[in-house]
Amino acid sequence: MTVGVIPNLGKSESMAVASQLLSRLEKEGIEVWLEGQAAADLGKTAHPFSQWSGQVRFAIVLGGDGTLLAAGRKLLGQNVPLIGVNMGRLGFLTELELDELPKYLPKLLAGDYRVENRMALCASVFREKKQVARLRAINDIVIARGAFARIINLQTKISGEYVATYPADGLIVATSTGSTAYSLSAGGPLVNPNLEAIVITPICAHTLYARSVVISGSDAVEVKVKAERESTMLSVDGQEGFDLANDDLVQVRKASDSLPLIELGCRSFYHRLRTRLSEGRL
Repeated sequence: MTVGVIPNLGKSESMAVASQLLSRLEKEGIEVWLEGQAAADLGKTAHPFSQWSGQVRFAIVLGGDGTLLAAGRKLLGQNVPLIGVNMGRLGFLTELELDELPKYLPKLLAGDYRVENRMALCASVFREKKQVARLRAINDIVIARGAFARIINLQTKISGEYVATYPADGLIVATSTGSTAYSLSAGGPLVNPNLEAIVITPICAHTLYARSVVISGSDAVEVKVKAERESTMLSVDGQEGFDLANDDLVQVRKASDSLPLIELGCRSFYHRLRTRLSEGRL
């Protein structure tokens, strides 16, 4: 058996836990794969994520939601189930808390779990009818004004039909998984991540009629950016960005690949909502 380990390189605690986990797995005769800098820091042979398909049974992600999102985007299409161990603040996507890992590791290694496939998004940016960027997201794709810019206008269509032009600070296009992230803080609805849906939420819209819209995962969203003198940015899961120009067209649709997440039945989506919201961790 080969198991992947993906630590948060920026957290010393995560690297220490990764080292301990490697020792335990290797003592049980399990091969461990790490990618890039993580392998170098832990003195192991590096295996690029592009080689993991068909080789790695599952991967353990040591970090918070951000670490899991970054790993998930890189591994989309590789069919490697991920399980997150929460070493961050929020933990909506992670399945285990750090102190639960020793208890549930034998269950993982025995294959006693189920895999839940989460929908991802693909954003294509067209400039003068030519595609200039293509990015994928697990949580959300956000079009937003720059730090010192004024309100921008975002002409929005759903599956080719005009919906509205939002004079706003920006627009969030989120998956059901991402409904508990930026979209929620902007006033969007909570959506069960098992639903293949897309949530469109304006950011600080300067109009009375702007409300979140929940659409089918099979629909496509088109946003025309109208910001002649403003700086505008497209961001993916709050981690990657692309500078937009006036009249750029952003097309967002369901990605061809989904994110497989391991479920051990430790806590439900509603349990996470109840505890995270009551704790003020959002």
